Amino acid sequence: MVFCAILCITETWLQNSIPNSIICPPDYSIYRSDRADQRGGGVAILLKNSCFSNFQISTIDISINSVEILALCIRLKSFNLLQLCIYRPPTTTLDTDNSIIATLSELIPQYSQVIITGDFNLPNLNMAQFTIIPIVQNFFITTY
Repeated sequence: MVFCAILCITETWLQNSIPNSIICPPDYSIYRSDRADQRGGGVAILLKNSCFSNFQISTIDISINSVEILALCIRLKSFNLLQLCIYRPPTTTLDTDNSIIATLSELIPQYSQVIITGDFNLPNLNMAQFTIIPIVQNFFITTY
């Protein structure tokens, strides 16, 4: 049997009126950031309880314009993991991208392990040639 210890979801379309019990499978805890002001969007991270029962889990509130970012700090003794689930709309401006990079640049060095997942809507990403817009390349590939 296959299971996921960490499951990150974008475009959840969840609202506060939808209880976790309806969407969260047994033996998982859900952390979510619902889009309150309009339809669609939202991000969530599910953690398998049996894998993380001895860990301290805390959320970090990150708000940058229309970008949805859910960050979990997962700690056990000296081990600390930052798990990010990001939804970056296709209409995101360069100023917002710079804000994301500035925020992540302050946050990431505080953790021994970092996992960044999400829907980044990068229209200039060419998987065949692996080319990417310069701002993302400079941050994610060069910096870290």
